[in-house]
Amino acid sequence: MAKTTIGFFGGVNAIGGNKITLQAANDRAIMFDFGIDYGVTKKFTDAFMKLRESEYILDALSIGLIPRPEGVLECLYREDLVLHVGEDLKSVFGIAYGLAGKPLVTDVAVSHLHGDHVGLIKYMHSSINPICGATSASLLDLFERTRNAGTPLRSINEYKLQYKLDGTKVVSSPVEGRRTPAVLAPGDRCGAAMGGLEVSFHETDHSIPGAGGFLAKDTATGKKVVYTGDIRVHGPLESQARAFVRAAKEFKPDALIIEGTRLERGDKVQYHQDEASVKAGIEAIIEGVRQEAGDKMVFFDCSGKDVWRFQSFYQAAKAAGRRLVIDADVYLLIEACKNAGIAGLASIDLNDVLIYLYKARSGLYEPSDYSYSNDIATAFTDPAKAGEKTKYKRINLGIRPSVRAEHVRAHPGRYLMYLSFYMLNELPDLRPPEGSHFVKSMSEPVDDEGELSEEKRAAWLDRFGIPPDNVHSAHCSGHASPDALEWMVREIKPARVFPVHSLNPDLYEEMDLPKATTVVLPKLGEEYEL
Repeated sequence: MAKTTIGFFGGVNAIGGNKITLQAANDRAIMFDFGIDYGVTKKFTDAFMKLRESEYILDALSIGLIPRPEGVLECLYREDLVLHVGEDLKSVFGIAYGLAGKPLVTDVAVSHLHGDHVGLIKYMHSSINPICGATSASLLDLFERTRNAGTPLRSINEYKLQYKLDGTKVVSSPVEGRRTPAVLAPGDRCGAAMGGLEVSFHETDHSIPGAGGFLAKDTATGKKVVYTGDIRVHGPLESQARAFVRAAKEFKPDALIIEGTRLERGDKVQYHQDEASVKAGIEAIIEGVRQEAGDKMVFFDCSGKDVWRFQSFYQAAKAAGRRLVIDADVYLLIEACKNAGIAGLASIDLNDVLIYLYKARSGLYEPSDYSYSNDIATAFTDPAKAGEKTKYKRINLGIRPSVRAEHVRAHPGRYLMYLSFYMLNELPDLRPPEGSHFVKSMSEPVDDEGELSEEKRAAWLDRFGIPPDNVHSAHCSGHASPDALEWMVREIKPARVFPVHSLNPDLYEEMDLPKATTVVLPKLGEEYEL
């Protein structure tokens, strides 16, 4: 008998790591996201102990980072990597894998480009193609050019085989593969699962451009599923999120798969309610600094992909007569978003923004120092030379406005500077005046590793004249509040709700939901027939 089934292979009782299948009546399926469960990676790996790239499938299966390639997930992983560890899969896991098989999962629907949603797509079978919005597609191209190899946002659409399919190692002539994404404008539909499903994409509101949700319908059974991805209704793109909720309501879904990041028990960290109040908070902090004696430096940290947060810092810097200083990665991301017409970024004039030029290799700011730094090379390469391989690019450090540590050090009152956790080792060059300030514009740590990073940050800041009393907070969440989540479910009125991306999904059972709506708490590895 024909049936439609949802399967949960990640994102269950966890923040992120979403891996959710929707199998159509024709047995073919799509995957909603295929991300890294950072809870697992933090438990088993660190910056100096990573999973082996050539043995990735074996390693990731061994620690529970990826699901077993069985049932709807059969033949899920990239052929070259599986062939290399095929004997181990058979002897250790009892999994037989042949190259002749084709995966039942034909597409991966990408909600947004955070690693906990897309970071494992590079390991999926080469025949599985992404379905994503136009913004995410353009940013994937940007990240392919600017991010370092081995990072979660590289090699999603373009990858190089580790091994030839005859089992021999690729050495001098890597075999390149490319996925071909189906790129959807908001509201557009496409066929998926070899015609078994009809899928549409709708941009919403989250802390990264291009985030959105999906509406999917089984063309045989007529069963309908809505997947929110990560969503909020208090950010700069609130209207898009509300439009998605209206579309989902009109869709009349049998199932709603919804996030629950901020469903918490006990005391909660109090953040600003929206981006406008975050900007006002930043402005108030800088005004307080202005009233102190002597010029003081103001640093900040926030998510490197939250372009609207950088706009808030840009506006606050302008209001205070300071110039925003960011790294090349962020500069290129904002530039790409402005070129793509992303809403809400009109006020940023990149000619008025400075790229921080760190010392590299020789430490003498020689152009050749940066030939292997993808972000710097991209930002400071003549467009006419952009097609050259990175190491041959002609880098001209005068192409874009930049600033070096000695300039910031000499005029601390002129700048508002992005200083991420991984830039803290710039402080010996920056040497801010005693009593300078730092604005933390991101979520509080959620685990012991995050707490340890905060302790290290505090140690660096205190060592360089920024005491705890001069560390401020100005943040609003990228995720919907509990009240907003309840409002979404009440508006959409699905037959069943499946909470994911949450440490407390059972709190949905305590909400005042429509009587016709049943909350189903999914179990990892379980499938549910609609």
